[in-house]
Amino acid sequence: MKKIFLSIIVFISSMFYASAQEVYSSADTIWITGPNKANDSDFSDLEKDFIFKNINAASDSFRWVRSVNNLPSNDWESAVCDINLCYPTNVDSADFEMKSGDSGIFYPHFYPGKGVGEAQMVIDIFNIHNRDQKVTIVVYATAWDAYNGISILNRNSEFNIVPNPTNLGNSFIIKGSNKGLLTIRNIEGKTLLKKNITTQNSEINTNSLSQGVYIVELNDGQQIKTQKLIIN
Repeated sequence: MKKIFLSIIVFISSMFYASAQEVYSSADTIWITGPNKANDSDFSDLEKDFIFKNINAASDSFRWVRSVNNLPSNDWESAVCDINLCYPTNVDSADFEMKSGDSGIFYPHFYPGKGVGEAQMVIDIFNIHNRDQKVTIVVYATAWDAYNGISILNRNSEFNIVPNPTNLGNSFIIKGSNKGLLTIRNIEGKTLLKKNITTQNSEINTNSLSQGVYIVELNDGQQIKTQKLIIN
């Protein structure tokens, strides 16, 4: 009887230990902007880092997957540097080990060549032994023409979403801008809603959306303004 009781305690403890394990990322959405500068003497790429951390009580094995790689033209390429290596542009996944409490830096890279436009990459990182331990990082890149002085629309964040987070089925208000084309996309880049904003403090209903994280863009003809929306 004592052995059975001890076994039950060990089992419950192991369940609690597994449920308490976590991973951490310093960012869930990353914006990168810059000129294209690829030529024989001046090669550059668009990159920005984020931190991934194993805050489990033990060492573990992880995998990153480039689940989305939307590039505007054949001039563009992208690649991922994880905590150990920088991989070729055709590598979409790799495994790595991390000790308990250790952190490392990831570098998503875009190589626009002489192309312009907007690209998107989605990186999923998860525990190989427990896929509930997962983070998703959405990376956007914008490149303009460094050779001919032609600039595409710049991204910035000059409007507010109120309330944010908002609840499913409720409305939110676009504050700080009075007109433009509003676009809502999911984290995979799929457009879910488009609406012309003609007045200040416009009200947007979320009935056509579901719970999750979205990217809200407002194009006023001069700039593309971007914010993250959370629907609970």
